[in-house]
Amino acid sequence: MSTDILDGMKAYTTGEKLPAEDMNTTNEHIVMSAFKSLIAGENITKGDVVYLKSSDGKAYISIPNDAGTPQARAFIGLALEDATIGTLVDIQVSGVFEKRTGLSTGSTYYKSDTTHVISTTPSTTFPERVGIALSPQHLLILPYQPYNSGTTTKNAADASTTQNIAHGLGKIPKFVKVTAIFGGADGAGAHAFNFAMATYNGTTMSAIYMAQGAAGTVVQGVQFILNTANLSASQEGIITFDATNIIITWTRNGSPTGTYQLLWEAEG
Repeated sequence: MSTDILDGMKAYTTGEKLPAEDMNTTNEHIVMSAFKSLIAGENITKGDVVYLKSSDGKAYISIPNDAGTPQARAFIGLALEDATIGTLVDIQVSGVFEKRTGLSTGSTYYKSDTTHVISTTPSTTFPERVGIALSPQHLLILPYQPYNSGTTTKNAADASTTQNIAHGLGKIPKFVKVTAIFGGADGAGAHAFNFAMATYNGTTMSAIYMAQGAAGTVVQGVQFILNTANLSASQEGIITFDATNIIITWTRNGSPTGTYQLLWEAEG
């Protein structure tokens, strides 16, 4: 990637001195910007939100509502020009983008469910901010880190297996967290509880747990272990992820019963 300083649409190469007039604080378009040139994998229109396809390294139009292709929902920037398939296209990935006309000053713009369009109405399936309009022609590229969360359950009696939880980010997460609780009692009415939390950043999983069995015994440790009233019976999880799912690989120990409640969070 090459990094340039842009005054509106005027580009300066790295290391070049800016004219004094361009440093005047009354010039509203002074901004640090970056762009990347890629081969267009399809016909692209100026202003299109585009993504980088990993299989061929080419630029394609981002498709916010493509539930079956998570990578297509991601984006790296906006096309600075029209480009036909197979030709080079410049993509602005940060700074102030000069769109044609029609932006509403001060409004936040999102990827919409319509190809070639950014809108003040976000996608109804996978919302993601593109930027904020500084004028009818200028959009400050200002994406946020996608974030999703939700709840699900885990049957303690399941055999050792893998549980997939769709995170809906449309990209490989940077970070996920799963928090689990269990509360119950044995046949005699003695109460037990369990709390566990685990995070994974793509490289390292960190976890803690604490549980009190029906007999009142308390155990704790640095694994993602879900106990029940019988502390010798549990499910232990190992967390990873891909572009679609949070993946928990469970190993059953003994014969646990009951239902664990899981709260998951994923950040892109």
